[in-house]
Formats: sequence, C-alpha cells, structure tokens
Amino acid sequence: MAIPILNHMDFGKAAEIQNVLLHTTGSGDVTSPGTGQIIYDSGTIKFYNGSNWISLASGGSALTQEQVEDIVGGMLDGTETGISVSYDDDNGNLDFIIGAGDIVHTMLADDAVDADNLASDAVVTASILNANVTTAKIADLNITTGKLAANAVTTAKITDANVTTAKIADDNVTYAKIQNVAANNVLLGNDDGAGSGIQELTKANVLSLLNVADGAQVNVGTDLSQTTAAAQLTIESSTGDNIVVAEATGSIAGLMSTTHHDKLDGIAAGAQVNVSGDSGNAAIYDNSGTPAFKSGITKAEVQTLLNVSDGAGNTGASMTEGTLRTKLAAITEAVTIGDATDVVVTTSGNLVVTGDLTVSGDTITASVGTLDVEDKNITLNKSTGDSSSTADGAGITIQDAVDASNDATILWDATNDEFDFSHKITVPSVAGNLILDGNTISGIDDSTEFTNDDNHIMTSAAIEDKILGYGYTTDAGVTHRPITAGGNTLANGETLAFTAGSNVTISESGGAVTIASTDTTTNTQLATAAALIDVSAMASNSVASFTHSLGTKNLIVQMHDTTSGLIVHADVDHTSNNAIAITFAQTGAELVTAGIGDIRVVVIDAVNGVTDKTVSYS
Repeated sequence: MAIPILNHMDFGKAAEIQNVLLHTTGSGDVTSPGTGQIIYDSGTIKFYNGSNWISLASGGSALTQEQVEDIVGGMLDGTETGISVSYDDDNGNLDFIIGAGDIVHTMLADDAVDADNLASDAVVTASILNANVTTAKIADLNITTGKLAANAVTTAKITDANVTTAKIADDNVTYAKIQNVAANNVLLGNDDGAGSGIQELTKANVLSLLNVADGAQVNVGTDLSQTTAAAQLTIESSTGDNIVVAEATGSIAGLMSTTHHDKLDGIAAGAQVNVSGDSGNAAIYDNSGTPAFKSGITKAEVQTLLNVSDGAGNTGASMTEGTLRTKLAAITEAVTIGDATDVVVTTSGNLVVTGDLTVSGDTITASVGTLDVEDKNITLNKSTGDSSSTADGAGITIQDAVDASNDATILWDATNDEFDFSHKITVPSVAGNLILDGNTISGIDDSTEFTNDDNHIMTSAAIEDKILGYGYTTDAGVTHRPITAGGNTLANGETLAFTAGSNVTISESGGAVTIASTDTTTNTQLATAAALIDVSAMASNSVASFTHSLGTKNLIVQMHDTTSGLIVHADVDHTSNNAIAITFAQTGAELVTAGIGDIRVVVIDAVNGVTDKTVSYS
C-alpha cells in the first residue's frame, strides 16, 4: 500500500523526481477527487479541474477543439459578478445572460455611469426610490427654477426643519408675503407664551400685557382721604395706591394705638419717680443716697414679701451649724469643694462613704498598716475602651523584697503574651499537665520507669538505661554501639576501613563519611511521549500542536494512521524544547473525506546530552 504524505513537498527547484509513474486508475474509480489531481486512465492523461475530469491529448499532439472547449467551459460555467454563463457542448457556444436585478450598485465603480451612458428614457420616476435621493447626492446649484415644474414645490412638501434663516436670501421676505391684518386697530405680537407664533393683538390684549387699566390717566391730580381703626391709619388715594400706617412696636416707629393710649391713661395723677424724700408715693425712696422704706412699711412686711425668716443667714459666716447641716443633707446633685487646686479636706475622725468612691487623680496613697479589700478580683490597667496598648509591664511589685536595692515583681510581657517573674518560684505540686515551650508534659520517667511516652520527660538515670537498652556498651566513659562488618563485630580499638572502588570517592569531614560516584556517563534510556490527533476534531484546522515536556529539540517524531497502520508524513516544527506543531496539507475535514484515520504521534528523545561525533564532508 502507498505511504500517505499529508503535506506538501518542496524540492526548492534543485532536485528531480525521477522514474515516477502516474497513478493508473479509471476516473470513475477515484473517490472524492481533489482539484489538480492527475491520473493515467486507459492510455489518457486526465486532470480534475474541480468539477470535471479533463483529458489531455495523447501522443504529444496539441489539444483538440473539443478538449479546449471543455476546459474553457468548465472554467466559465456558473455565475460570476451578476452574469450567468452557460456552456453548450453541442455547438461549443458560451451564453452570457444578465438577468433582472443581477447588476447592483456595488458592482459599479465610481463615475462608471454618466449622462453619455444613459439613454434619454433610461431613468424614469418609477425607477427612483424615495430613499435613493438624498441631499448628499445632489450637488450644489443642481436644482434650479428651470428644473422644477410649476406646481412641483408645495407647502406640504416643505418640512419645518428644511426652511432656515441661512436658506432665505436678504430681502426675500416682504410685507406682501406676510398674511394681511384683517381687523382695524390691531397690533401683531404674542401673548400666549414662547413658541405660539405671531397673532393679532386687540386693545384688551395690549392693556393686559402693559398691566394698565382701561381709561387710566397720567399726570392727573390725586384726591386723598383717611380711614382710622384701633391699631392703624389708612391714607386712601383716588389712584388706588393707598398707604397704611401701622401700630408702633418696640423697634419700629408708628401710630399710637388705643392700647398705648389706655396704658398712659392708667397712670394716676401726681405719680412720682426718683423722689428724694418720704413725702412721695414711692415705697422705697432715696434717703441722702441710701435706699429707705417709706414710713409705715415694716420689716415684717418686707420679710413676708421676700419669704425670708427673721435672723436667717444663707451665706458667709452668719450661717449657723444647724443651717449648714440642713443644707448639706438636702444636696441631691454633684458638689465641688474649693476651686479644684490644692484643696485638702481633713478630718480627725472616720470618713464613711456609703456609695461609690471615684478618684480621678493620678495617685492614691494609703499610709495604713492594714489594707483589706473585700472584692476577690482586682483589675489592673482598667479602661473604658481597649487598653491592650498600655498593658505591657502591668503587675505587682514588692519593694525591697530581697534587699534595699532589689524588688520582686510579677509583670505582664505584652510582646510574648506571658508573665515574667523576677525570681524563681517553688511549685509544691502540679495539678494536671505542665506545658513547657508549647509542649504538654504529663509525666516524668526515672530509672525504674520508662513509658516511651512523647509527653514525658526523662531523668539522667532513665536516659542512661534507655541507651544501654539499645545494646550500646560503655568504654572509658564513651558510649557507642558495636559495629559489624562482614559478619564480624569490631572489638574496641579496631578500625573500620572503607576501600574506594572504580569511579568511587570516599571523604570524611567532622565525623561524617561521604561516598560519591565519579561516573559521568549519561543515562541512555530513551524518553518518549505520545499523542493522538483526532482528525474529526481538527475540523477546519490543519495544524495540530501538543506539549511533550522532554526539554529538547533533539527528537525523533514518527506518525502512523491508526486505521490503516500506514506511516504518515507531515511537516513537524519544534516550536520550543517542550512542544511541537504538526502541519498537514489538508484540513481535518478534508483528511476525513480522504479516508485518513486518527493519527498516532510518537516522540522519542534521541539521547539528549550525548557528545556529537565528528562529521566529514566530501
């Protein structure tokens, strides 16, 4: 069977194809022929032009007329650029037909059709569609009066937006072209609002616009009159512009109303103000610069009026102890003693506070022999909000715990979230587990007990018993395990020797022995990768790519048709050290039509890293 070659072969015009035989087969036996395909059919060379098999003349003679007609007819048969072409093999004629609607404007170049190319009746009104004539298609000055029929332009054909000021020449609008004013004594204007147009305005319309009453006069004498009321005075004008004088207020001058008059009328005759003697009517008068009560007004009357008891003192040194006690007991709100600066309250007895005691200063000093606190919990670093920023160093300090220069402290370390003790502590017993550096310690193993528990710690005696339990021996204070070589156990003092073989090195550093190979021979095991090209899935594409991840372009790529088992040839491009792209001459759909099955690709690493051999040339 033939080997499928699925891409083009380019010999670069430098190589010959010698001793080649054409495919011998009948044209009717070829399935899905390709354009340009050549066969040898019963002594005749034929090629496929895309629709028919064309026979070439045999014996080296020229093509016959029939062959030429068949070739040309096959090339022109069909429809191109709106012209239908058909070939009549009986008479050898080509028929060119332009049907209705076959020629469209996109087939015509600019300026291809001008007046000389059109017959006098070629363009009729029925052939011009409304949408085909636009302003952009009419050159300037192409529409003149001579080209318009007498009644061609009517009011109905002029839209609102088509007549603009720019389209009206100077002096083209005259009085004769403006609608006649029908009535007498009429003005043209607009009183209906913006955009309502020009109208004929009557006398009433004009007076309304000017806000003038009918019959109003100018520069005429004015008659005035007045109307009075309890709180205002109205000055009336014959023109209708009246003036109202309102009642006076505390800040604005005005008319004295009847109310103001009644107030003044209520002052008794002979009333006096700022009298200087006892003879007036004032209850308190000026007695040579000192206020004094009028004769007949008693002290008791004044005390009753002021609701003050005789001899009562409210402030200063005159306040008695009894009055002070009474007033202190009656306090129900916050009280400030002194001016809050250097005020000291001292008592020789006991100070009892039955409510809460709040101290807002910086320091509380308790110089007492015994400090008893009933509360079982004392809060340090107290704040109304988040006080974590000031918690570092909070704790308890015992002054002179060791001596005059050494205190004892238990302080909080905010950086490590732990308490720091200034001195060692003694723990009589631990209830539960002990956590050291994050590890839970649940027990201690000594020499008599070994539980092999990760949560236990060991005493030194237990450690020694454990080492001896593994079979180690003790010699001169050095503990080691016996070494066995070749079935023999090395005695104390014997040396274990290592001998390096071929391509092996042995070295020692810090008690560690290193055994290494010096063999640089590269592994010759071939690395491979594979992929399956699904020609159906390739569809309209002609390139298949995949990643082989072999890290080199030094590869052997082989392909075969999984349906026929035949080796397949195509163009292989190493797009990178880890990927290839395979290009076929046909698309996936065309390969399926040609009967090509799915293609298996095998990629073989041709021993990446081997040393290139010397090449000679001749």
